Amino acid sequence: ILYFISAPDDETMYKAGFKELHYGLWGKILTDEEYKEITNIEVEKELNNVTYFPAYEIVNDELRDYRFYAEDMIHPSGQAVEYIWERLVDTYFSDDAKHYLEEWRPLKEALGHRPFNAESEEYRLFMQKTREKIAALSKKYPNFAELI
Repeated sequence: ILYFISAPDDETMYKAGFKELHYGLWGKILTDEEYKEITNIEVEKELNNVTYFPAYEIVNDELRDYRFYAEDMIHPSGQAVEYIWERLVDTYFSDDAKHYLEEWRPLKEALGHRPFNAESEEYRLFMQKTREKIAALSKKYPNFAELI
């Protein structure tokens, strides 16, 4: 997408295919040809391991419903971010990496848990089980403990 904050005048911007997005911010979704012409990108020609993931296009084309936008109606919602993440994982991650993520997700959620009573016996047991899971993943993935 191409953005302009200050525009010459409304009529010129409309004729050029731009839309006023928000309080004087104008935007135009570029075609692949326009994008490559404007930015003069030659990266894909030089590096064969570089690809483009169309997150922006997925949001605009597939996630058009209001529930996929935050309250400001500009930024994607958590649900939209999760959908994009799932598409990215399906596109680029190996089966081993996907399996690792499945093992890591519940542990990540456990580490982010905020207890009602941090001094309770239940929370102490919860944290003990969490530490045991960390130890198990550390054995399976030697660098795991360094990542958390």
